[in-house]
Amino acid sequence: MLPALLPSEPVLLPIQARYAGGAGPGAHEGEHAITANNRWSRALLTFRDLPAGAWCCFEARLAWSAEEEGGLAADFVLAGFDFLAGDGSSLDVEQVPGLSRTLLDPHSAWIAGPGCQPAGSELLRMAPVRVAFGVPPQARGLVLTLRSWRNTEGVTVAEPCLRPVTPLTPAPFRSRRLGPDPAPSRHSLVPGLGLVVRGQLHASRVKEHAAWVSLVYRDRDGAEIPPPYPGTVSLPGSEDAPGLDPSVNLPAHPQARRFPLDLAPPPRAHTLSLASCT
Repeated sequence: MLPALLPSEPVLLPIQARYAGGAGPGAHEGEHAITANNRWSRALLTFRDLPAGAWCCFEARLAWSAEEEGGLAADFVLAGFDFLAGDGSSLDVEQVPGLSRTLLDPHSAWIAGPGCQPAGSELLRMAPVRVAFGVPPQARGLVLTLRSWRNTEGVTVAEPCLRPVTPLTPAPFRSRRLGPDPAPSRHSLVPGLGLVVRGQLHASRVKEHAAWVSLVYRDRDGAEIPPPYPGTVSLPGSEDAPGLDPSVNLPAHPQARRFPLDLAPPPRAHTLSLASCT
């Protein structure tokens, strides 16, 4: 069951439409034509001013031709969701309520074929589409991709919009707020192999030293392996000032908040402890 609609909330319309792979504008205003070109034919619709931290519903009208042969396909058309931060950069969100992870788009929802639509829609060759999803707290925009998949003939998507619905339940998105106190995490290592740690900083302003992460490698017995560690910076301490453990700086730049830590553990390393802070 979809969340109840909030009639006081305005409907959001796309502010931009782009096309690729043979897709293009439909015959009428507000229509988008998607040809039968699996994966490649797609319409990309940009939305702004999303209701962060709430349920939202994508609504549209799907139409198909009389010659369509993919009526019973559960993956008739693919709707892809790429959430954007305020500066237009993509958000690297692990999971979104109501959506699935796919390879082509960060998050997706399948739209079923004509044979799976409500009774009576086969007469009009048209059916409503509704996809409810949670909006990440940091999201300010969305690029919604409507992509050809199992359709054998062209389809049209008309009057797409986003309708805000009820607020999300507390803490559906997993995130960690960084402060001056280190936030620890522990990782097991495969002997002889490196480790790549990926993440994304959500910072209110550009900063060269937005955060940093310290590293401690330990052997199989849990004993700390002394530095230096490859790819890290450390400073010796003194009686007057503490030193700096092996660490890596994490900057926050526009359009590039994602960071990869490409680590090369020492030969005897069995585990890695990371501690991130501002």
